[in-house]
Amino acid sequence: HLNGLVRVLERYDVDLVGEAKLVSGQSQYVALRKLITANVDTRIVMSEGQQLRTGDGVIITVLNPPSDLPAWTPDIINNGSVVLRVTFGTVSFLLTGDIEQEAEAAMLVRGVPLRSTVYKAPHHGSKTSTSQAFLDAVAPTMAVISVGEDNRFDHPDDIVVARLRNAVGEENVLLTLEHGDVQFTTDGVRLWLDSDR
Repeated sequence: HLNGLVRVLERYDVDLVGEAKLVSGQSQYVALRKLITANVDTRIVMSEGQQLRTGDGVIITVLNPPSDLPAWTPDIINNGSVVLRVTFGTVSFLLTGDIEQEAEAAMLVRGVPLRSTVYKAPHHGSKTSTSQAFLDAVAPTMAVISVGEDNRFDHPDDIVVARLRNAVGEENVLLTLEHGDVQFTTDGVRLWLDSDR
């Protein structure tokens, strides 16, 4: 994941970096921190309840991690992922990081606003995420699984893919290993899809 973020910072002009409480001695993390320090003016630690407004009607709401989550430890790294709900008009996107069913259940208990048009499935479609209860609360019309070809974890899980296809229809579940980069465009009412393949 960190290597992917390095490529993002190299490819795009980034004004703000939002992140969970994370401290790591991994060489990739150290390299990422140096790149952020050299190229990004604003860095914020994100937690539930924060909102960012872009000025053109886009609202980004932080749904996870909760503010009382302790600093990074190996046992909470996935469930401490930043989860964002991005809205523009009546169209919304739920970006879920690598949360697992424990974080999904906690968000359901906290009653955070999950309903979204597009659902980026957590943890590359792993069986540890996308519980039926969580998916029911999101009630998406499109789902994307970000997953590499021939990955060593054998993601995505067949049951999760079937669960998503049952919820939104087979043609509305997009796997990056099949479609390449997936890009959505919206005017706040309609939604357009573009992919590499």
